[in-house]
Amino acid sequence: MRNLLLFITVIGAMLLAACGGDNETAIDSTVKTNEEQTTGDTATENATETETEGGEEAAPAEEEVSEVIVDDANVTITYQGTTTQEDDIFGKTASIKFQIVNKLGNSIEVQSRELSTDNVMVDETLIAYSETVAAGKTANTSIEISEYEGYDFPTFNENIELTLIVMNGDTWDTIAEYPVNISVK
Repeated sequence: MRNLLLFITVIGAMLLAACGGDNETAIDSTVKTNEEQTTGDTATENATETETEGGEEAAPAEEEVSEVIVDDANVTITYQGTTTQEDDIFGKTASIKFQIVNKLGNSIEVQSRELSTDNVMVDETLIAYSETVAAGKTANTSIEISEYEGYDFPTFNENIELTLIVMNGDTWDTIAEYPVNISVK
């Protein structure tokens, strides 16, 4: 009897795990910083979808994006692409990916402000982002935007604009602010 109950529990857990799934979509984009007012090289993430043996769509393949958007005595920040994802449990999410290199002798905190997509401000409730980077270290990070009931999930058809704030990790004093404009194709 005990073995039968264990068997039924394992089969039930496997069925529940098989029900979950997600669709991830890469977004093609180019970067323009407000300081330079120049368009960077075209950064692409081609999403190719293939059929699996069961007829299900596989997750899209991504091409690596690497566009330096800030490079000064404090930090080097590289834009690494934007993806959106949707699943049955958590709904829609978007990730704006960055690599941050801390060139300072102390830890820093990087946060985003005034985020907008397609010229519409994104409610701060939907955004999760604050990254601590130790002195001389590199962090691969992303700004996460999540869908919540009662809030409009942003579209990514034209552009992404935001300000990245770099603060001293010990005193919380602002070191620098970097306006960023990413053109989405």
